[in-house]
Amino acid sequence: MMGRGGTSGTPFHLVSRSTWGARVPKGTTPLPHPPATYVVIIHTASYACDTEASCSAEVREIQKMHMDGTFLDIAYNFLVGGDGQTYEGRGWELTGAFATEVNNKSLGIAFIGKALIISNL
Repeated sequence: MMGRGGTSGTPFHLVSRSTWGARVPKGTTPLPHPPATYVVIIHTASYACDTEASCSAEVREIQKMHMDGTFLDIAYNFLVGGDGQTYEGRGWELTGAFATEVNNKSLGIAFIGKALIISNL
């Protein structure tokens, strides 16, 4: 999916689950009252990526780790890659598994890779 993003007119690229090669979820839970009222911004604490091929591979690996553990699917609703594209996780209408207290009323958007903290202190 491609559309207009922000006010700068730059394209927004959404890489669908089928394009990145998602596994079929073990189950799904709809958000109780879509749309979500909160957004949780997080990072995956995984390797970074900078091409659609490397980001797709990383998203598949994250999904594998989550589903081979205790999750029904990849934990996040969307993931943002270093290639500038957004990868569909659970999507707009399904409950994620990223922040226990707010999963049922929020969307989780994860940046692929580790957070970089810069401080002058």
